[in-house]
Amino acid sequence: DAAGPAWSRSWCRAEFLLWRFKNDSAPLPFLSTGPAGDPQAGVLGNPATRLYGDNQLDYQWNAVGRLTLGWWRPTHPTVGFELSGFGTETHTVHEEVNATGLDGHPVIARPFFNLLTGLPDAQTITSPQDPLGGKYFGGIDIFGDSRTWGGELNVLWRSDVVAAPWQWRLLAGFRYLGQKDQLRFSQSSTVLALGTVGFGGAPAPIPDIVSLRDYFETTNHYFGAQGGFEVTRHAGRWALDLSAKIGPGATVQRQQIDGHTLLTDPTGFTQKLAGGLFATPDILGHHERCRFAWASEANVRLAYAVSANWQVSVGYTFLYWDGVVRPAHQLPRGVDPRQVPSHLAYLGPNPTRPAPFHSGDFWAQGVSLGLTLRY
Repeated sequence: DAAGPAWSRSWCRAEFLLWRFKNDSAPLPFLSTGPAGDPQAGVLGNPATRLYGDNQLDYQWNAVGRLTLGWWRPTHPTVGFELSGFGTETHTVHEEVNATGLDGHPVIARPFFNLLTGLPDAQTITSPQDPLGGKYFGGIDIFGDSRTWGGELNVLWRSDVVAAPWQWRLLAGFRYLGQKDQLRFSQSSTVLALGTVGFGGAPAPIPDIVSLRDYFETTNHYFGAQGGFEVTRHAGRWALDLSAKIGPGATVQRQQIDGHTLLTDPTGFTQKLAGGLFATPDILGHHERCRFAWASEANVRLAYAVSANWQVSVGYTFLYWDGVVRPAHQLPRGVDPRQVPSHLAYLGPNPTRPAPFHSGDFWAQGVSLGLTLRY
């Protein structure tokens, strides 16, 4: 027998979800290596170049909490309201690559496309010998953070209040989604012999340390209307819930770009220039724009009534969001070395281009475990 009334006036559902996010990807691989002394060491397209990892930030599985509250109007039992919100953990990915030999072995480089020459290029971080005889000991840390949250408020309409195997509900309402991502590169090169690693357009002196930081942060706020349906199939204590929602809206896209290059001598005295490798001086700062977007969500949930008022459930959720900016995707493929303080061609800050805004889609999917109170 059914463990409770087919229609409850109010309900509260708490869920734990395990979601997999779409990876954030850059236009080029993050790190590369090649033979010491090769003028094209670490340059993409060189047959001797090998990659450290790839161009992906893989956030794998993320813990999510979701709470849903709903009620039917006592005076109009075919009309109800449902309020729901969720938040994910802040998930961090970290990759660290360092020289293993005191002479700077092996070569560690960051590939990019040189806008000055029109050819692929690479920035050296460590090397036992660069094309000019330089030698550097050091390494690089790559950090990525991601967090997503959201909420929605819907008006529900149900077909009737009579118990039936299939119960249909239409919905319309408002949805909000938010996402914040960060990507940071922190590298250092201790100069053991003069070469291609510079500061301010000149070779960095021995035994100074050239440190570089690139920081890209993106935030997205989505506001939109939505419509959809929910359907429930009862079979004794069991219930199968299906729902789908979709709607148009707008995403406010924001990004913060920061970067600097430091030269530190053995006494600790430090000089600083604005800009890193990808976070060049011409695109530093806060940038914002608003773009049309849309979002959709689908849920499947199998519930079992353990008593007249309590249900346990297991389910699957798929969330899709179009028009999102993420930090790795904002890394410029092409770099003007005249804007890079650690490059020998450096001439100083000279705004030459707008900040990049490359939109893409975002999805999250995964399983859920829930507990529902109906009364």
